[in-house]
Amino acid sequence: MAPKHSNSNHPSKGDLPRTWAAQTLAFAAAVGDTRPVTCVGGQTHWSLAGTADSTADRVSAPSGVVDVLPEEMLVRVGAGTPLVELAQALFAVGQQVCLPQDADPLATVGGALAVGHGGRLQLKLGPPRDSVMEVTYITAQGQISKSGGPVVKNVSGFDMCRLLVGSFGTLGFISEVVLRATPIPAVSQWLVGPPQALDPQTPEVDQSATSLQTLLHAPASLLYTPTQTYVLLEGHAMDVKNEATMLGTQGFEPVSQGPTLLPHRISCRRGQEYRAGVDSGVDFVALGGVGVVTSTHPGPKPRIDSVAASLNRRLKQHFDPTGRMNPGRDVLAGTVETDSAARGTLR
Repeated sequence: MAPKHSNSNHPSKGDLPRTWAAQTLAFAAAVGDTRPVTCVGGQTHWSLAGTADSTADRVSAPSGVVDVLPEEMLVRVGAGTPLVELAQALFAVGQQVCLPQDADPLATVGGALAVGHGGRLQLKLGPPRDSVMEVTYITAQGQISKSGGPVVKNVSGFDMCRLLVGSFGTLGFISEVVLRATPIPAVSQWLVGPPQALDPQTPEVDQSATSLQTLLHAPASLLYTPTQTYVLLEGHAMDVKNEATMLGTQGFEPVSQGPTLLPHRISCRRGQEYRAGVDSGVDFVALGGVGVVTSTHPGPKPRIDSVAASLNRRLKQHFDPTGRMNPGRDVLAGTVETDSAARGTLR
């Protein structure tokens, strides 16, 4: 069946180069509107959120950097584009986006967004969903739809940009995104120091982490491993030099790179990242101040409120009533549902 455009806010050939519009149409045609279908990227996080149905049709999103707008700090890119290709295109104009900077060469833009993994700069740049300004996606009905816009005030209705990030392709397949970029700083310097210390008298906060964030003006990244603490300083040369000198008095020394983030993700309260990593019982790299721990193996099963779990199921039913999009994947996979009554009814 030929792909259909949704009635509102759909891309046109006037908006995109003719060849790119053709790629989007071809992607929609491949997705179709009847058979179970799986969207495949670089498969670097293929083991997360359940097991993909091996009998489903396989499709891949369009690849390529469509347009870089350095003056507006925006980039339009196909979801199948390798992250390294996007990074190179932005580096040429002195900019970057909040997606993994140390990603596997096979990792794609759409894959990172579908999994919801940002890079090591989330403390500075925020989570990846905050950088998605516009998304073109294929619905379960085979329609080409668009949500968001380069100007925030243009957005109305469901914020599909945020819903699609971290949905593992279960609500729709991203074809193209517009991402907000930021300038690459004049100077960047990683430093490594002693591990964090846990204070048994104050189990609710990692004291060393809080001290570091208070000590520094605006660290770009704080990463904790079981045996070391990494700090990324960015900015003007003199500012970076002064903070690096101050950290030297705390046992830190320059290093060429920080650690690579690990495939599995554990969510926790901000300020408890190191403690959550230690409690997981596996090797970890925790993102200080972000509420995220990455690990070599899945950590303890996360608890999810029954109201939130119900909302997730209702969204899936609304956007994919036949369950044909990425069958076998489930954002609730591996979670433990808890009763919200113990904490009061959510409104």
